Amino acid sequence: MGKQKPVLRLVLGDQLNQLHSWFEQSPRAAHYVLMEVRAETDYVRHHIQKVVAFFLSMRAFADELKDRGFSVRYISLSDSDNQHSLEGNIKKILASGDYSAFEYQQPDEYRVAKNLAALSKEVSVPVRSVSSEHFMVEPDFFTGVFRDHKRYVMETFYRAVRTKCNLLMEDDGKPMGGRW
Repeated sequence: MGKQKPVLRLVLGDQLNQLHSWFEQSPRAAHYVLMEVRAETDYVRHHIQKVVAFFLSMRAFADELKDRGFSVRYISLSDSDNQHSLEGNIKKILASGDYSAFEYQQPDEYRVAKNLAALSKEVSVPVRSVSSEHFMVEPDFFTGVFRDHKRYVMETFYRAVRTKCNLLMEDDGKPMGGRW
């Protein structure tokens, strides 16, 4: 019986969370990829210091994961085989046949989420999106809050989050101090 192929997991530059549940698992559970790509630096104008800060943070995070025993592939901006897009690099890596599946944390940007969802239809391995664990509630919660409302008012959302998470609430389910 052959060795089980690992899962490939993408970590984006705004997902450098060492406390994410992925990193509670055995370092052998998956291989991680972080990448510097022109598609992400050039889609809108960014200050060069912001780009440099992101790349330095990503490199430090990749080094930290490696020090903890995780298998990490880091694609730098100057790598000759860099496809300069998340999708292009992922397709190229998966084409090696070395991975059983591809996983990514839900991106905070709609544009990236849309691109990764489209990619999932183009690759030959199972694809799974997991929570980035950045927020108190999942994106579907927002939709659920406004299912029966005609207007999107943030106060409605805040009340729902406070109630769901029991934040600043009394034991009887009313807001602390009696007022929202």
